[in-house]
Amino acid sequence: MLSYEETGFLLGAGDRMRRERALAQQVVDQACAQRDEALRISAHNYQAWEAAQSTVESQAEYIRRLEAIIRNQAAGRA
Repeated sequence: MLSYEETGFLLGAGDRMRRERALAQQVVDQACAQRDEALRISAHNYQAWEAAQSTVESQAEYIRRLEAIIRNQAAGRA
C-alpha cells in the first residue's frame, strides 16, 4: 500500500503530465495552424503569379503586334 506522500506524489505527477501534454498539444496545434496559413499564402501567391504571367503574356503579344505593324509601315515607306 502506498503512503500518503507517495500517493500525493503520484497524483501530482499525473496532473503535471496532463498539463505538459496539454501544453505540447497547444504547440502542435499552433505549428499546424502556421503550416496551414503558410500553405494558404503560398497558394494565393501562386495564383497571383499566374495572373501576372497571363498579363505579361498578353502584353507581350500586344507588343509583337505593334512591332509587326510598325515593320509593315516602315517597309511600305522604304
